[in-house]
Amino acid sequence: PRGIDAHNAITRRLAEAFGVPLVDQNALMPPRRGILQRSCPLHCRWFQHIRG
Repeated sequence: PRGIDAHNAITRRLAEAFGVPLVDQNALMPPRRGILQRSCPLHCRWFQHIRG
């Protein structure tokens, strides 16, 4: 997998490893352009949560 598919797979793997519920997949992978702009803040909050 490449691009956002690989990115989402890594995120899901981290979620499983840390036992943290993964945010909604549609929020991670919106169908429109600007996907990194929309998903980055979401991921930043999520990674801050697991780093705690």
